[in-house]
Amino acid sequence: MSRPAAPRLLVALLGAALPSDRHGRARFGDYLEEYAEISARRGPTAANLWLALHAAVELLQGILRGLGDLRDLGGDLRDAFRGIRRRPILSAVVIGTLGLGVGAGTAVFAVVDTLLFRPLTFSEPGELVRLWAAEPGGEQRLDLTYADLPAFAAASTLEAVAGISVVDRTLLDDRRDDPETVTVVRTLGDLGSLLGVRTVVGRLPSSDEIAAGAPVAVVSEGLWRRRFGSDPGAIGRPLQLENGPLEIIGVVSGEQRYPEEGGVWRPLDPREEQDDDRELHVVARLADGVALETAAVEVSAIALGLAERWPDSHGSITSWIQPLQLTLVGDVRTTLLAFLGSVGVLLVIICLNTAYLLLARSRERAHAMAVRVAMGISQARILRMHLVESLTLGVLAGGLGVLAARLVLDAVLATSPGLPMLASVAVDLRVVAVGVAAGVVWGLAFGAT
Repeated sequence: MSRPAAPRLLVALLGAALPSDRHGRARFGDYLEEYAEISARRGPTAANLWLALHAAVELLQGILRGLGDLRDLGGDLRDAFRGIRRRPILSAVVIGTLGLGVGAGTAVFAVVDTLLFRPLTFSEPGELVRLWAAEPGGEQRLDLTYADLPAFAAASTLEAVAGISVVDRTLLDDRRDDPETVTVVRTLGDLGSLLGVRTVVGRLPSSDEIAAGAPVAVVSEGLWRRRFGSDPGAIGRPLQLENGPLEIIGVVSGEQRYPEEGGVWRPLDPREEQDDDRELHVVARLADGVALETAAVEVSAIALGLAERWPDSHGSITSWIQPLQLTLVGDVRTTLLAFLGSVGVLLVIICLNTAYLLLARSRERAHAMAVRVAMGISQARILRMHLVESLTLGVLAGGLGVLAARLVLDAVLATSPGLPMLASVAVDLRVVAVGVAAGVVWGLAFGAT
């Protein structure tokens, strides 16, 4: 299999930032190898972001090296902080204004990154699909019936198929007290193996337990921590639900993002199957080497066969498939990208306004700079001092933006209850890196003017 190719722009930027000697060429090769590993493990978007950040760091180091002896950098930093303290109001306005802009942009990026850019935390997530039923000229997103599943499970283009039926149940403690409503994901078929689900402790249901609809359960990591205090001894204990106890056999990793609303997973009891009810969410994994379009043709043909077999319940119902990632995002992709673009424009305006404030201060400092030149300080050293001060302001603003992003994110999520997978959105290291990078880019842009 060929190694994923990095975007030409990033490769060119990295090549320009690294030294042209043998050591620089070796580091260039190491970066590309690491890029390929990240791309294969976490997807091309994460790899591109990683490479862009490292290219920016290398470029910044190269700029600073070209502006003089880096041993004087500590003195430049002290001068930068003294300059900030001498003008506290102006510095606070610049850091606060830019920080709020970075915070808003970082919060929105956290939502977009989680929902659009990150692949599902399953093995080979690009092979996972969702099966839908549809009425010609009517509803296009209907669930399937329990009786449909065997026909689709026999499809040659699908490696594995499983169904999900979601219900709410009341969870009690061992004394049948302290009630809590939890979402129970009842699975028909080996959903854990299909998705490649990982457990923190314990195991997934066996094939025999799945076939028999055994009273066993796998709980989410959040429920395990909340109700059992992260006690590994919870394995084997009964989980008290209103309709009967289930034996806990495993804890699903908190990284799992589908079905994100689930707190408890258990095999579906065959006696619970209702053939005529369209309540089964069907997911599948494409067979090795099979394209989505090829599988869609067979799925459609299977649906026609089901309609001929059961004309009363299926009539003219057809079926189609969709990548699981796109299913989870739903109809918000365009809205999110437009929102991210709007916030980006707002951030650019804020950056220009704060830069204008500092330009006014730079005119006041012209006399001091002239004195330094007269004292024999080189133009390159003066430029580096100016660059270090603007970078210091940018990094401080980026750090403040990361702190503010948590508050902004809470507001965004509170006003957007319809967004999928909200529980997975967080200000993690990737988001922090983007926030700080925004401040660094501002510092570089202003410092170079």
